Amino acid sequence: MTISSHRGGVVITEAVYTWLKQVITFYIISSLLINVVVSDKYKDYIRMITRIILVLIIISPVIKQAGGNIIKNSIDTFYKEYSSAYYKNNADNTNEYSFTVRDVVIKTVRLQVAEVLGEYNMQADNIDVTVSDVASGDYGDMTVEKVVIHINRLKKSDMDTLKEKISAKTGIDVGSIYIK
Repeated sequence: MTISSHRGGVVITEAVYTWLKQVITFYIISSLLINVVVSDKYKDYIRMITRIILVLIIISPVIKQAGGNIIKNSIDTFYKEYSSAYYKNNADNTNEYSFTVRDVVIKTVRLQVAEVLGEYNMQADNIDVTVSDVASGDYGDMTVEKVVIHINRLKKSDMDTLKEKISAKTGIDVGSIYIK
């Protein structure tokens, strides 16, 4: 808001005129809205909301004069303090939640293999999944190069059936699935 002096008196500038116009326009619109609503229950809510908005309109020049960033600065300060305290308290847990697409592919293949084994009431001691290397040209495709499944007591005849089921479930070539 700018105030300029003219011949010893103070002249109200365009900013004050605009502010008054906003207050009067809002008051007229809110009065019309309250008169249009039939139910007293809704009128109370509308009055409450319009009062809050009217207060914000009235104090807007003060906020603009103070730089307009009072609320934003206080929220930013709170966020910075909260986030720094959060990261300080949870610094040990950050690695636990960090993962890559490669990790997701490996975990998905392991879960799918475990699901197929569960259908046969089997459980793997370990499932090793090898995904295409970063240096290879097809790394963006996330090709699963091989899956090694460690299972104790398994018949040779069951291995081929199991490989085919795992291949059908995961889409991995049967030749890339090894059961030990």
